[in-house]
Amino acid sequence: MPNTTIGQADLEGVTQTVTPIVEEVGLVLEAVELPGGEPPVLRLIVDRPDGTQGLDLDVVATLSQTVGTALDQGPLSGDTPYDLEVTSPGAGRELTLPRHWQRNVDRIVNVLPTEGERIHGLLLAADEDGIELEPRVPAPKKGMKEKILDPVRIDYPQIRRGKVDVDATAARALKNLENLDQEA
Repeated sequence: MPNTTIGQADLEGVTQTVTPIVEEVGLVLEAVELPGGEPPVLRLIVDRPDGTQGLDLDVVATLSQTVGTALDQGPLSGDTPYDLEVTSPGAGRELTLPRHWQRNVDRIVNVLPTEGERIHGLLLAADEDGIELEPRVPAPKKGMKEKILDPVRIDYPQIRRGKVDVDATAARALKNLENLDQEA
């Protein structure tokens, strides 16, 4: 187990050390966190730069070993133990950057605009300036279909918050699989 005392001031050195290692394997360093605990946990959140694929667990395991060695020989060499955790952002993360939105095209999202009410819908496209969303209004009664509205364009400055609706996206994927089975 790696050894050191970790403080908030050490996070900058950690970030400088691990960023090139993460980029070398084709990933992006989303965040370096120090959530606490005993021994302290050092959490590195990594993601793919684009596409909708998940992370390869073998790549994450190798990355964890490489990063741990680099930290032990660099900014975190010391005597106190810490736990290194290398993870992905997870499905529930807030969408804050264009690439976050781009990685979630074709998923159901919830958008809270800076003005107006929350919009629930299918993310059709995302570019460097904003998103295209197909709003969906839930069915008023069980057994009825949701109402699909015309697509809208929302620029990032007009988005206060955005998240993937994990449950709705999973339900949509299952429905699509059922439709494929019926067609076969």
